[in-house]
Amino acid sequence: MTKKLSSAALAVMAAVVKVYPAFPDDIAVAALRAAVNEVAPEKTIEDIDYVHQSYVDGYKDALYEILIIANELEIENNV
Repeated sequence: MTKKLSSAALAVMAAVVKVYPAFPDDIAVAALRAAVNEVAPEKTIEDIDYVHQSYVDGYKDALYEILIIANELEIENNV
């Protein structure tokens, strides 16, 4: 391990290792990216006139944070 992982990344890895001990890094990154791709909003706020902008912004922020964890794990695995 070349650097200290964030607490979020460590929590993800701990959960994945319990279920998939053989290739936890690859599986964790793939699972996080797949989750974001599945739940990412496909419509823009202009398409959804009844949704409050702050809700959409918060939703996108949460997805971005998940991608940050995936990136961190991917970088750690490839270094």
